[in-house]
Amino acid sequence: MYVFTDFGTSAKVIDKILLLYPKDKLHIINAESCLAYHQNLPDLVSFAKQNPMGLKLAAILQIADLGKPLLCSDTDVLWLNSPLQSIEQMLSDNVEIHMSYDLGPSYDFNLMQKAQLDAISTQPYYCAGIMFIKSISKSHRTMIDNLLQILKKESGHMSEQTVFAYLQKQAGASLMLPEQYFLGYADQFSLKPVFDQQCIARHYVGAVRHLFWRDAFAQKMWQFNIN
Repeated sequence: MYVFTDFGTSAKVIDKILLLYPKDKLHIINAESCLAYHQNLPDLVSFAKQNPMGLKLAAILQIADLGKPLLCSDTDVLWLNSPLQSIEQMLSDNVEIHMSYDLGPSYDFNLMQKAQLDAISTQPYYCAGIMFIKSISKSHRTMIDNLLQILKKESGHMSEQTVFAYLQKQAGASLMLPEQYFLGYADQFSLKPVFDQQCIARHYVGAVRHLFWRDAFAQKMWQFNIN
């Protein structure tokens, strides 16, 4: 597992993280090291310095260079069940990238207009909170490089998500089914979650962030068959 930290994360904080996990299972890479790795890609470095989502893009591209499939997850994702069977299905599919589905177009509309990304203006919409990437092809790299010409000058909170949504649309439909990788608001005022017990992961965005621990407790109850 790889964890990327933000700029200025102290060694003391990293040591605390490593106390919770076996050191041979967790690799922590700080932002400064990530940008040093991409020193030959000045447009990416410029985007990453200006925008945390640019740093997320740089982190994903660094791990993708290892030549192995990667499962990407934001920190506000709760893993409820094992994703291994789902990953096997995605590995057998010919689509290179699989993103979780979103309820609406949460994108960088300035980037969409200037880069003419009409393909992502219609359903299905995608979220970069959970992604499975088998590989990033040369054609995808070229697409990213072209978009970075705009992002190095101006970007927003949804810019990186917009980039990956465009790659997804070019590659084909995602197999991260909404009922397995859940993002929704229907239960934001409920004492019980609305997703199925077989749900693999939930991404807590906006109005449902307060439900993280409710759902973690509910999943434990399901595991022990407690009603």
